Amino acid sequence: MSNQFPTTEQTAAAPVDALLIARAYLRGDDDATQVLLKHCDPWSTTLQLAGWLRTALAEALHRGAGHQHEDHTVEDVLDRWIATVRAEADQ
Repeated sequence: MSNQFPTTEQTAAAPVDALLIARAYLRGDDDATQVLLKHCDPWSTTLQLAGWLRTALAEALHRGAGHQHEDHTVEDVLDRWIATVRAEADQ
């Protein structure tokens, strides 16, 4: 999508694109992931993926995950994740 604004159709397809991107990525299909990323509305698709991440983290915390790290909120998990990414970047 170089130097083009997303079309209305791309924006409307963001929920499906997000699901397809996630599935392709998780099964290790880099080619499909690249094609999907190239042809989606990046803003709307990213918002969909972020919403799913928030929901998944909240549900996992609700079911007891994260307490071994003293994670009680989604923000706690994201703060720990950011700290891990920063530490890896410093290596």
